[in-house]
Amino acid sequence: MYEKGQEAERKNTERERQRADFAEKEKIKAPKETTEALKRVAELEKILQCKTTEGK
Repeated sequence: MYEKGQEAERKNTERERQRADFAEKEKIKAPKETTEALKRVAELEKILQCKTTEGK
């Protein structure tokens, strides 16, 4: 019985470690994705500005 408890605890610990690793990766990835999205928005704003200027 004691061994089953140890095994369950080990699995829980492993799951928590995996969750922490995933959260850390997402935290690192988020600023990069935000920067890329802001660059794309700036590009689209330039395109839109050019198109509205052409129409005048």
